[in-house]
Amino acid sequence: MAGQAILQIKEAEAQAHEIIKNAREEANRIIRQAKEETADAFSCLEETCKQQALEKKQKAEATVREYNLAFSKETEALCDTLKQNLLSKKAKAIDAIIQMLTT
Repeated sequence: MAGQAILQIKEAEAQAHEIIKNAREEANRIIRQAKEETADAFSCLEETCKQQALEKKQKAEATVREYNLAFSKETEALCDTLKQNLLSKKAKAIDAIIQMLTT
């Protein structure tokens, strides 16, 4: 019983690490995209396309803002869920250990 609970805790921790890894990869992808959009904006700095450059820069900034908002909300929700799962599994493991010691 305690061994199963400990295994479940380890699985939950592995899932948490995988979620964080995936979130980082997504963050890096979004940042690369924003950098590319920003680079595109600065490549249009000639007098005839200043407006286009400004629009692309604003789009890149909006992309980063949108990602930051979504990422922070998603990360917060995932962390809350993982904390609850870990606490529940740790409580079950402690209960199982207490039962083993008292029987």
